[in-house]
Amino acid sequence: MGVLPLQYEAGTTRQSLGLTGRETFSVTGIAQGLTPGGRVKVTAIAADGTVTTFPAIVRLNSQVELDYYRHGGILQRAARAKALQRLQLSRGFSREYVKDPFLRTG
Repeated sequence: MGVLPLQYEAGTTRQSLGLTGRETFSVTGIAQGLTPGGRVKVTAIAADGTVTTFPAIVRLNSQVELDYYRHGGILQRAARAKALQRLQLSRGFSREYVKDPFLRTG
């Protein structure tokens, strides 16, 4: 997986949540399936054990961005697409079928 960009919901800030940036964070809701602009739950645990939980907005704004995230980034996505293309050609698929697998998002 790549870096998951998140945003606070409207009206929520680091200060309003009492976060310092030194907390340990965990994110739940990823396994249920991300959607562009979807929501996840973030849990922050401070050094003193204080737990703060808040919703966050997933800032992956399209299916293509979700695809890049699932592959660990655009470079990994492109490398996998190229490898798939070579495999399909070696197994006799027509060039028309495999001409540009990188642009396919399905």
